[in-house]
Amino acid sequence: MGAASEPGRGPRRKQVSPVGEAAVAADTSSRSKPPPTSGALAHGSRPRLRLPSDYPWLKATVVGLTMFAVTWIFVTPGTWMAGTVPGHQQRLEHLTQVISAAFPVPSDVITKYEHFPFVRFAHILGSSVWAAAAAVQVQGPQLPRYMHRASAIVMLVFGIIVMAGFAAIELQGLSTKSPDAGIRGHISAKLWVLCAWFLFTAFMAGRMGVRARRAWQAGVGGGRGGGGGVGGGSVASELQALRFEHSSWGLRHIASGIWVLVQRLLIGVYTAMAWAGILYTPARGDDVVRSRIFLDISTVAIVLCIGGTEAWLWAARRRGRTGLFRAGLRA
Repeated sequence: MGAASEPGRGPRRKQVSPVGEAAVAADTSSRSKPPPTSGALAHGSRPRLRLPSDYPWLKATVVGLTMFAVTWIFVTPGTWMAGTVPGHQQRLEHLTQVISAAFPVPSDVITKYEHFPFVRFAHILGSSVWAAAAAVQVQGPQLPRYMHRASAIVMLVFGIIVMAGFAAIELQGLSTKSPDAGIRGHISAKLWVLCAWFLFTAFMAGRMGVRARRAWQAGVGGGRGGGGGVGGGSVASELQALRFEHSSWGLRHIASGIWVLVQRLLIGVYTAMAWAGILYTPARGDDVVRSRIFLDISTVAIVLCIGGTEAWLWAARRRGRTGLFRAGLRA
């Protein structure tokens, strides 16, 4: 007789071994769980990464240099005010007499812009706005998205304005007053290359930012739809790689601009060593030698900033600090 024919008893339960029960429970649990997705993307926020902006020393360096730029432009020497603020050109000329006795700089380094208002407002004053935006931009995803995006737009717009001012400097022959044609040609060629790199890095940072945003939107849309999207992690991996590339190009762009501030600091180091009798300070009015020293210090600053940035990014990739580069980028 079946179990149902026995009076006073319910149906018998099929005997299942403990191992079988565990297997059934595991199967039921796995079916009830959604497919693995990026939790950050599923909730509409960006995934947390180990980006350049996550390194406090890097942010502090960039912010310190950009604030130095703002102080240099607005407080002292404030070369953009020459020809605009009454008496400021005279103050610059007096300051030149003081610094030319000690600092290895050309005699007209801060007095040559009086009659060139476009250079003063586009290149010099515009640089302060670009520097302030860079200090915001380097904070990375820790900032609200609208601030990050707005500072990026300001950097792009004023980067173009600053380079237009640089073109005016070159066309007016204001880069150096050195009578040595070789020095003039060397400085001009180097600055044009830097100008091209400055604009190219800005373009690449913006391009990678747009691609990262599109990947993020695609991932969020896929996660909300419950379909593919971020399932399997392919979109999330691409997003993370794109975000690092965006940050890398942004860091390159900042480095291609703040080398000028590093140059100012190195000039101070050179001057201190000259006072100590370690290095040579050319005589006042010897603009040929002064321009050569100025050029050499500029080269060192460029190597430190641009070369140092590339070395750091290479090391970050090699050590796998983000763990994202095996995924690669789509063409």
